[in-house]
Amino acid sequence: MYDLSQILVEQKTEFDAKSVEERFSALDSDPQTRLRFVTDAKAIFGFVKFLMGYYAVIITSTTKIGKIGEHCLYRVDKVKIIPLFIYEKAFLEEENKYFSCFRNFDMTKQIYFSVSIVYIINRILTICQKTFSKILLSRLKERY
Repeated sequence: MYDLSQILVEQKTEFDAKSVEERFSALDSDPQTRLRFVTDAKAIFGFVKFLMGYYAVIITSTTKIGKIGEHCLYRVDKVKIIPLFIYEKAFLEEENKYFSCFRNFDMTKQIYFSVSIVYIINRILTICQKTFSKILLSRLKERY
């Protein structure tokens, strides 16, 4: 079993379109890391883990339902759940039990989101965190 940090790693480096294309081409040319198309995605809803590993919950279809100021508001229409692991027969029956319970939760009812608002809030929090860290560090230096 894998920890999510072993599967997904956030890099601090930002890449331009050419660099991204080069990296994907290198991955696709290696037979062990061969890329394959899984689904079109509008957004990542999140990740969930049961017995065998993590699943990515991907929003595949949305409908624009309105605006809040300049920010578009969307309703979730379709969701796809993609396993991020290889199935093991020993846990298959138990895994299916948890997975089917999770699938019973209808993620297309009353779930709304705005990409730009989430981005702006995260950006503000990042800026505030950096500013707060600098203020806290300067105060600590003054006292000690």
